[in-house]
Amino acid sequence: MDDASSTYAEFFSGSTSLGIFKAASLPGNSNYSFLGVSFKTAKITSIKITSGNGLLEAGSKDVSDGGSKDLVVMDDFFYDEPNVLP
Repeated sequence: MDDASSTYAEFFSGSTSLGIFKAASLPGNSNYSFLGVSFKTAKITSIKITSGNGLLEAGSKDVSDGGSKDLVVMDDFFYDEPNVLP
């Protein structure tokens, strides 16, 4: 991630947005970033993830390689299993 505003997640409880959280680059290494979010009492019903601001396609170049868009891929998701309340 080269553009700090190009990758973020918005969390929802029903139709209510609980906030937009931006992924931060890890210190000392611009190739990796991390986003961790925890809510103490809110019930998360959906998440909208925005990953970069360009399409991954043949011939497209990342901004770090002379292109005009921040091309982002994701890997390794960690999440808690849903809790079903009676």
